[in-house]
Amino acid sequence: MGVIMDPEDRRRQREECFGLPNGNIILPVIIGFFLILAGLAYIFEFQFWRYFWPILIIIIGLLIIGGAIYRTRRK
Repeated sequence: MGVIMDPEDRRRQREECFGLPNGNIILPVIIGFFLILAGLAYIFEFQFWRYFWPILIIIIGLLIIGGAIYRTRRK
């Protein structure tokens, strides 16, 4: 059986990403960050793609940790 949520809780949950409020802006910020890094890497002849996946994994991990901390403080 599912838990019945009021409309305000449902709206708030839809707006979260990684458990963070207003999480719907997180993905565009990450994409913009990587575009800027890729442009700078091209200008300075840096091997950006060699570090792309490790950086992405670190950022996602930080977002998950931040969401967990936010949720525990909110309760």
